[in-house]
Amino acid sequence: LEPRNATRQEKRLFSYPDINGEPEESRHQVLSPYLFDASGLSDPHLVVREESAPINGMSRLIIGSKPIDGGNYIFDAAERGAFLEAEPEAAPWLRPFVGAREYLQGGERWILALHDAPPGVLARLPRVRERIAAVRAYREASRSKPTQKLAATPTLYHVNVIPTAPFLVIPQVSSERRDYIPIGWLEPPVIPSDKLRLLANATLADFALLTSAMHMAWMRAITGRMKSDYMYSVGVVYNTFPLPPQEADLSKLEP
Repeated sequence: LEPRNATRQEKRLFSYPDINGEPEESRHQVLSPYLFDASGLSDPHLVVREESAPINGMSRLIIGSKPIDGGNYIFDAAERGAFLEAEPEAAPWLRPFVGAREYLQGGERWILALHDAPPGVLARLPRVRERIAAVRAYREASRSKPTQKLAATPTLYHVNVIPTAPFLVIPQVSSERRDYIPIGWLEPPVIPSDKLRLLANATLADFALLTSAMHMAWMRAITGRMKSDYMYSVGVVYNTFPLPPQEADLSKLEP
């Protein structure tokens, strides 16, 4: 045993190039909290703090829609087909629902989007009303007080993000084997799920900046992980990303 505040002169770091293989050992005088050699840093214990809004002048990056519906508003392709066979008039209210899995791997999901459905229309859609009632009951039965309050507005999602123009998306989780997170555009009628981060009114300069090697290096150094995969954090990665000091420098970026 040694005193809790004892500082070893040499730090040993074990890395796994192959998660199923043997580790590779390296030795360092100083390690940062992010487990890289910090001997060249003025403050080797420096950490990036989460910010609630961008401190770099960039537009806000937000999460997509989070229904908290008990699965009652969400359909796969087969379920959608069966639902519309029974109630074809519901077709205008079913929209593509894209999360990280659908965006990265393909596949279909659909969601009932009833935020602007007139009561007179809903009165003619008994199967849709059954889904609304099921969502209300699911929320009322929740142990969460905020979720219980949402039962009063069952046609709205907990996080209600309904884009009206093309938008840029970043998947929340993506493989560490990728050199670049697959960032791209989606457009209405797609509704993004909360497993995507989205930037409204994004420009090609925004796209170039976010797909740059500089941004990927920043993300890899400080973001969280799910297993070993990247979990893109709005507060830690995007809101704190250091930009060039002169705004004019951004115009030089090319996608």
